[in-house]
Amino acid sequence: MDARETPTAGCANCPASNCPMKQEQAAPLAHGRRLAGVALGTFLLPVVLAVVGSLVAGGSEARQLLGAVLGFLVGLGAAVAYVRFVYRREPDGA
Repeated sequence: MDARETPTAGCANCPASNCPMKQEQAAPLAHGRRLAGVALGTFLLPVVLAVVGSLVAGGSEARQLLGAVLGFLVGLGAAVAYVRFVYRREPDGA
């Protein structure tokens, strides 16, 4: 009799050790309002810092553009660092 033909009383008695039905599902990092907040912060942070950089630079249009670009880059760097931090906390982190 083959192992596939052996009757079992459920997953707890199944001899297969690598069965995908036995593996526990990992809980998501964020869901619901927390997921919405993380996504909103990740995508809006560079835009908000670009506006703030433009306002702080003031003066001529060239200075405002430079302030906006630098603010955007700082916000983008912060968003990337945050995403890397969050995914390191996962068991199979990227």
